[in-house]
Amino acid sequence: MESVGYQTHEMDGDNEPVLTTEDCEKTVAEYVNDNQEMLRGPQGIPGETDGLVVTEPDTSGLVYESDDCTMAVNGLKIAKYGGIVTLDLDLTYENKSAEEYTYPTFSIDMQEAIGLTPTSSVLPVYLYAVNEDGSYVDLAGQCSMCIKDGVLIGKVLDESDTIHGKVMFLTAD
Repeated sequence: MESVGYQTHEMDGDNEPVLTTEDCEKTVAEYVNDNQEMLRGPQGIPGETDGLVVTEPDTSGLVYESDDCTMAVNGLKIAKYGGIVTLDLDLTYENKSAEEYTYPTFSIDMQEAIGLTPTSSVLPVYLYAVNEDGSYVDLAGQCSMCIKDGVLIGKVLDESDTIHGKVMFLTAD
């Protein structure tokens, strides 16, 4: 494959590419693994410290069950500082479908557990997994979820596993 570099908005021929896909993947992986503490999300114990309010609501009722799949919110940590809110989710899922590459959909009403009203009706959920060595794996290309009007909706991946999600939004509450 011929790589073409761009300089001053003109093609210069067989130059080395300015940026390769491998460079991008390596840079993102290094950034995530170097900044795990920042990206990990709400930390600390429930309560209020210097304006930061951290809560961990009961998640026992946040389960979706069907013949095709099970999705459960096992952990929910909410950090609110002024009008800025971060949700940290721990999700367990099981794809019960007999067919490979079948991604059943689910929905879980989370409005009562969250207890805040976002300024937007659709909130993307940034999904990731954690390896045994503590490094993070971005799941953006493998699955997607969002919270729409307080309801977590998405598709379940193959097999069973635990994934984590992060949601950030603004609220007037």
